[in-house]
Amino acid sequence: MQNARAKVTAMVAALQTNPHVEVLSAVLGEPASEAELTEAARLAGGVLPPGVAEFYREIGSFQLEWRHTI
Repeated sequence: MQNARAKVTAMVAALQTNPHVEVLSAVLGEPASEAELTEAARLAGGVLPPGVAEFYREIGSFQLEWRHTI
């Protein structure tokens, strides 16, 4: 997935403009290291699903806390 960070940032921005959603926290982590991706693949049986490694190369973690306000 190319531009994952930009897509997630845009998604959070869109949520923040929604009058029925209150974004309490949005944190994008640093990209995962190759060592972390290698270990994740090992734990997953040797291969990560398509797009997963690419996503984590851009965003190592993502935390979103929100509340629906209706």
